[in-house]
Amino acid sequence: MYERSKSCGWKSEARPATLFLDLLDKLWETYPRAKVIHVVLDNYRIHKSTIVAAALAGILHGRIELHFLPPYSPDHNRIERVWEDLHAM
Repeated sequence: MYERSKSCGWKSEARPATLFLDLLDKLWETYPRAKVIHVVLDNYRIHKSTIVAAALAGILHGRIELHFLPPYSPDHNRIERVWEDLHAM
């Protein structure tokens, strides 16, 4: 089953990698019947941090798969379209 993407955000004093792990945990809690959750990401360094790699090799192993966009891919990155529209104003 495919479900349209949703977005969320929050502000915290926690380290970004820890917040990212919280997001991955929240995804797993939200979709408990999913065999695997696929997450498409940019190449922000927290997504490949040691703590994230450890979680993906440990408790999240086989449950969440990260897929990275090419280093610069504005056609695949929605936020680039938003910036383009803002700069056109």
